[in-house]
Amino acid sequence: MASHIWIGGAPAKAQVDTITIPSNVESGQVFTAKIGNKELTYTYPPGPVLADVTDAIVAVWSASTIPEFAEISASSILAGEITLTAVTPGKPFIVSFSIGSGTNEIQVITIGNNPIGGTYTLTFDGQTTVAIAHNATAETVQTALEGLSNIEVGDVAVTGADGGPYTVEFIGALANTDVAMMTADVTNLLGTDEQQVISLTSSTGGTFTLSYAGQTTGNIAYNASAATVETALEALSTIGAGNVSVSGANGGPYTVTFQNALGKTDVAMITVDGALLTGGLNVSVTETTPGGGGQNEIWHLSMYDSSNVSGILRIGGDASATSGTFTIQLQIDSTTVMQTGAIAYDATPAEIMAAFEATDFGKAVGGTYPLCFAVQAGGSLGSGTLADGNDYLLWWHPVVALNSASAGYTLTIDNTSLVGGTYGELGAGSEGQLVTESGNISFSSFYIKVGIEETDDLAWNTSAATIQAALEGLSNVGSGNVQVTSSAPDDVFDPFVLKVEFIGDLANQDTGFTVDIKTHNTGIGTVQEDDFYTAIGSSGTAEVQNLSITGSPVSGTFGLSFGGVDSASIAHNASAATVQAALEAMSSIGSGNVICTGGPLPDTAVVITFAGSLSGTALAEITVVSITVTESVKGGNAPTVTIVTTQSPVSQVATTASEGPNHWDTPANWNTNTVPTNGDTVYISDSEISILYGLDQSAVTLAALHIEQTFSGFIGLPRTNSDGLSYFEYRDQYLKIGATTLFIGDKEGDGSDRIKIDLGSVQSTVLITDSGDGEDANTPAILLLGTHASNVINVNRGSLGVAYYPTEVSTIALLRQAFFDDAADDTTVYLGDGVTITDIIKSGGVLDINSNTTSLDQTAGSTTIHAGAHTLLNIQDGLLNYNSVDTASEINLSGESVLIFDQDSRPKTITIINKLSDESEIFDVSGSIANPVIDMENTGDLSKLNMGKNFKLTFGITT
Repeated sequence: MASHIWIGGAPAKAQVDTITIPSNVESGQVFTAKIGNKELTYTYPPGPVLADVTDAIVAVWSASTIPEFAEISASSILAGEITLTAVTPGKPFIVSFSIGSGTNEIQVITIGNNPIGGTYTLTFDGQTTVAIAHNATAETVQTALEGLSNIEVGDVAVTGADGGPYTVEFIGALANTDVAMMTADVTNLLGTDEQQVISLTSSTGGTFTLSYAGQTTGNIAYNASAATVETALEALSTIGAGNVSVSGANGGPYTVTFQNALGKTDVAMITVDGALLTGGLNVSVTETTPGGGGQNEIWHLSMYDSSNVSGILRIGGDASATSGTFTIQLQIDSTTVMQTGAIAYDATPAEIMAAFEATDFGKAVGGTYPLCFAVQAGGSLGSGTLADGNDYLLWWHPVVALNSASAGYTLTIDNTSLVGGTYGELGAGSEGQLVTESGNISFSSFYIKVGIEETDDLAWNTSAATIQAALEGLSNVGSGNVQVTSSAPDDVFDPFVLKVEFIGDLANQDTGFTVDIKTHNTGIGTVQEDDFYTAIGSSGTAEVQNLSITGSPVSGTFGLSFGGVDSASIAHNASAATVQAALEAMSSIGSGNVICTGGPLPDTAVVITFAGSLSGTALAEITVVSITVTESVKGGNAPTVTIVTTQSPVSQVATTASEGPNHWDTPANWNTNTVPTNGDTVYISDSEISILYGLDQSAVTLAALHIEQTFSGFIGLPRTNSDGLSYFEYRDQYLKIGATTLFIGDKEGDGSDRIKIDLGSVQSTVLITDSGDGEDANTPAILLLGTHASNVINVNRGSLGVAYYPTEVSTIALLRQAFFDDAADDTTVYLGDGVTITDIIKSGGVLDINSNTTSLDQTAGSTTIHAGAHTLLNIQDGLLNYNSVDTASEINLSGESVLIFDQDSRPKTITIINKLSDESEIFDVSGSIANPVIDMENTGDLSKLNMGKNFKLTFGITT
């Protein structure tokens, strides 16, 4: 086999890659270029044009400040084609591309508008599938596609729910290919035509009209046929001939089906005018009890530093006040700079609070005052007001801590318009003052307790929406039943004030809840947790309306209308339950929002009491209609099948490969003008030209690799690129090559400060006779990797790291560590935690071990064991620092060896220590060994046992 000598210095050529973008560009697709762990992305805009997309990607690339991308220039001449060129000739790049999240093309099939039946077909590159049911499984769609002559079994993978959307990934023979776009034929899919039912009351004469989309029919007789109604509707320009079909008996009810141009569409509702109908039922609805006075329950919650209250004003009430208003003023030096609007003399706490919040006092003093509390003295609202002589406490906190300009500001009460009494500021100290905050809130999270249920912990600055969702997740609250408003925290001085209002099913009622804000954080000093019941929930007065029929009819129907929505027809003799069901079916009322009693009609009126979310509210009267129109079948738009490409392959061709003076794989860098191959012998010597690129030679196994001390360049790349732009290196950092024997350090010279070699799975014998000093004070000059179970490494001088960096792995059957001149430090070896090693024979140097060993025999030097379990440690001389918390089964000490456990005082398990000489010494002053057992073999000097706890001695052969 040939021998090769590294000479380096070949001319540099810039790498050039050509990228071809698929022509089927679609809106919303994401083009991604990836170098290492850095990405550059571009999202296709609406209506993308290939040429524009190409230019836009080049522009995005050129504008990028990501260092890895800055080393490559991008240009384009043809639509869909991008040329990438290395800025520095001889420095290669590795970049991958995708459209979507991978490299196989993915097309997504979506069936729209909820077809009720029927089939569709898919066509791929001129071939059409069998009919596919509208609700087919993904497996069925995959089978249909694999049945095509141009798609083989295993060339597509289809996933998705029954009825879609279906994700079709092209794999197998079609992987990494820009395939044709599928198309669909939806002719045989069945959509939904809308139906509306027109029901007349029991009219005996007269006419009515129908209106649709702004157009109104002529008069239609009360007893018209379905054909007559159809003709009248088709005469409207907004409907047109053939676009409705009407069925039903003379006088109705009439079922109107929208078809053809208006088919498979959610159309507008027909409206009616029955004012000219005669002879119907005499139905009336009257209001007997006006609704009003309902109040949702409101709580205010806050956490703040109680030593730094932001603002407080206690308002003293006066029972002598009989009418009028008052205001709250912000003053400085007796000058009013801002005030609330007029507040009624008998305002509730919630009304006082709302008046204060409506005025942005904070802007006057450089802060912002959001939500506040208005509470009756003692924290209980009761039913009293200031006019009853009660006191109120107005308490608020700014979002932004006030600056020193707030000094001197006060809040006062203006009673000028108050009749009969005077409301005043009570208390002293900070009351009526704005206080600048200075301390930080130290809690990081809080939770809210409603009744006996608690939310999870929430971050101190979480949003109102997140807090609301957490409360809605409680079983005693529920979705849609609470509204949270927050002061939107900006700092850690006063994180928030929360307003929690119960709505929905919990609206207009006293919930009976106690709401608390709390924190699980400990050691937070003066943090105060406050919760104020600022508005008692009350149902107020429920609106009551009476439905009655006069004249004692024996037949007939009628309709009701509320909020612009009609009910279905109601029989003249309906029960209260029937009326309630008809009202609750109307979207403007809803389930649970009315209670009907009395009846049955027509002899007994039905009493309609509004409840639920409509309780305690003044409402419009229900009206009686002579014709009702209800939607019996909601129309759906015509079924569709859309197919979009969400992921496309990107073609990438290396037009010009990178070459240069530092490339292992450039022939001109070798004396033979050929790159080494299997069985060759390689010499790297007498050169300072580094080997940095083309390092993946993992398919090659050399007979021998010699790296001499006369070589002072580098082999391999550092972890961080420092060539101009700094980034974590993404190219190969190690020379990946097999070598039966590896020689490093022969001859005289300074050697290389960086040699990084990955021997792969090839069995190797390594001899290191010297090395450089290393790139820095910490990193060994030689870094090795190799995974063969029989690898042998011999080190006589120099510094070596095996699996030195995190996640690296290596296997060593035998490590021999020796010395030439100085047994103490001729060699330095570091074994990382990814090393699997069996035996170590050590006659000198410094050794660090971070993994398990079977045996270590040391006659000189020092060893530090940081981790791992160790079966046998024979220390005939030198130093052993045992810092591992894993078990050492047997340690033998002889000569003048020293065993130290005190560098790491964590508990350790040592099965037995055999002390074989009086000169050997043990240090465990920290007492880290559990139940130490020391066997004295042919020795009796106990002075060398420096133990920090009781230990057990056994004696073998004694002197």
